[in-house]
Amino acid sequence: MASAPPPSSSSSSSPSPLPLPAVLRGPVGYLLLASAAGGVLLDRVYAGAQPKSVLTESNNDVNGTRTRALWRSSVWASVAPALATAHDEEAVVARVHAPPDGASGETGFDALESTGDVMPLWSVVAMRLDGVALIAAGPEPGTELFLEDALRALGKLLRSFFPKRVTETELAQNYTKLCVVVDEAILEGHVDTTDAERVRRSMKMK
Repeated sequence: MASAPPPSSSSSSSPSPLPLPAVLRGPVGYLLLASAAGGVLLDRVYAGAQPKSVLTESNNDVNGTRTRALWRSSVWASVAPALATAHDEEAVVARVHAPPDGASGETGFDALESTGDVMPLWSVVAMRLDGVALIAAGPEPGTELFLEDALRALGKLLRSFFPKRVTETELAQNYTKLCVVVDEAILEGHVDTTDAERVRRSMKMK
């Protein structure tokens, strides 16, 4: 197959955003807090892991939104059976196909169900925390321990701010607090802090 010609210097199209340097990319590409039944409580996408994918494309794209939802469902399905019998804070590991690169429509949908080498695999690590599930996924091979560390760091902070029990109801009723905890704990796919006092100071400023 012939390679595409280099772009003309007179092109008026905007350049694509540059991906983060490898040293700045965190191992967490996607974070999901789910109910015990798999309902979405909160999710976060860290674009440095895969700068252009259906996870970061516009939500106005109906087909792209459908593909994102399907991919998220595949993440949940990959860990749900093991989570059902796992102990609290016991990590379970799985693999899923990476989210398609900016795909929408039937191409992206079909790619998710491919068993070939259409796209690389992402690692998935999940654990139960009282009445909810914490799930992290990332594109780099061999990152399971980093993903687990991220979940344990987040779990530690959640227990600090929801000391009685981390439940779907508690998180839903304190959604702003939940967002601050998650966004302080994980930054650009990295564990940023486990310091509860720092998070409390951030809450006071928001």
